[in-house]
Amino acid sequence: MNTKLRAYQLEGAKAIKAFGGRALLADEMGLGKSIQSLYYAYRCPKARPVLIICPAGVKYNWQHELKHHFGLPSAVLEGVKPPKKAQVTTNDFYIINYDILHAWVPYLQRLKIKLVIIDECQYAKNRSTRRYKAVRDVCKKVKKVVALSGTPFTNRPAELWPILNILKPDEFPRWMEYAMRYCQPYRSPWGWQFKGAAHLRELHHRLKQTCTIRRLK
Repeated sequence: MNTKLRAYQLEGAKAIKAFGGRALLADEMGLGKSIQSLYYAYRCPKARPVLIICPAGVKYNWQHELKHHFGLPSAVLEGVKPPKKAQVTTNDFYIINYDILHAWVPYLQRLKIKLVIIDECQYAKNRSTRRYKAVRDVCKKVKKVVALSGTPFTNRPAELWPILNILKPDEFPRWMEYAMRYCQPYRSPWGWQFKGAAHLRELHHRLKQTCTIRRLK
C-alpha cells in the first residue's frame, strides 16, 4: 500500500467492517469515500473478486486509485456484449458503469462476486428503472455491499429505500411498509404519492444503528 490514510478514514473502514461489510458510507464530498471503501476491500482478501459500479466518467479514476494507492490491477468492462462465458482471469477487481450494467448481469453472476462497491449510489434511487434493477440483481447473492454517496437523502426518504433494500433487505424488506412510515404519503388523482418525509429522527436512528456512516468536513 502506497498511501497513509487519515484517522477518520481508517475509522470509516473499520465501521464498514463492523457493519459486516454491508454499509452506506455517506461522508460529505471530499472526505475520501472511495479510498475508504478500497482500503476495506484491500484488507479483506477473502472478499474477492470485487465489483465497482460507478458513473462512466470515473471508471478510469477508480482504476488509477487501485493502482496508485494499493498497487492492485483491475479490469474495466466496456460495451454491451460481454463474453458468453466467464473467463478465468487473475483480476480481483472489476469496474463497470451504470449504463451498461444490465447487459453484464449474467456474466457478473457467473464470476461469483463477493464484494460490490456502489459509487454514487443515488444513481440507483428510482426503484422502477432498469439501472436500479440491474444493481439489485448483481447484489442479490453477494455477501458484502458498500454503497457510497455524498448526496444527502434526508428530504426524500423515498429515494433512499432502493439502496437500503439492497444493503439491508432484512431490515428494509417492503417498500410500502417503509413508504407509509417515512414518506408522508397522500392520495392524488393519479394514485399514491410519496414525495414527503416523516419520522425522520426514527429513520436516522435506524440508519445509524444498522448501516450508515456519515461525517462532515
